[in-house]
Amino acid sequence: MRDGSDGITAAIEGGRVVSPEGIVEGTVLLSGERITGIGEAPAGVERIDAAGRLVAPGIVDIHGDAFERQLMPRPRTTFSPEIALTETDRQMRANGITTAFHGVSVSWEPGIRGPESAREIIEALTRLQPHLSVDTRLHIRWETFALDAVDTVIGWMDGPSAPIIAFNDHTTPERSTPRPRRTNARCTPRAPVSRWRSTRR
Repeated sequence: MRDGSDGITAAIEGGRVVSPEGIVEGTVLLSGERITGIGEAPAGVERIDAAGRLVAPGIVDIHGDAFERQLMPRPRTTFSPEIALTETDRQMRANGITTAFHGVSVSWEPGIRGPESAREIIEALTRLQPHLSVDTRLHIRWETFALDAVDTVIGWMDGPSAPIIAFNDHTTPERSTPRPRRTNARCTPRAPVSRWRSTRR
């Protein structure tokens, strides 16, 4: 691929471009895999016709757990993490997502959000990462009462995937005081049934 001036290697032309200023008409200039700006394409570079299309930067999904639908599309029906993650990769790419953080739960719950399932998902993701088209990363959703998983989570944090982490607490807190009784200001108290009957006679 021939380089144009300023290292421009390709230009996306004819589309409506999503820019910081809004949607504009223009030519998107690329240098390798990076967007360098909107402007005139130099001679000799690859030209990509985007007429009638919307040209946008890749979407960064900082938290997603849609892959769970591929793991368990219906109750008691499960697929391997490799199949689920590969299918999720195809779906994300088709929807313009180029970077994604998969929210993997480490919980005291059984099933696909338990520690053993999390380990299988993370190991599969580590093996698949070089072959996925989307830059797929890890977001650990750690239930704070999953105390048995402390050492395991620390090991993942020190691993090569460099995940981000969120602390979750889905337990129900105890209340020291009773809840106030809710009233509807628009309603008036009903008269006793005996009074209603007396007015009917």
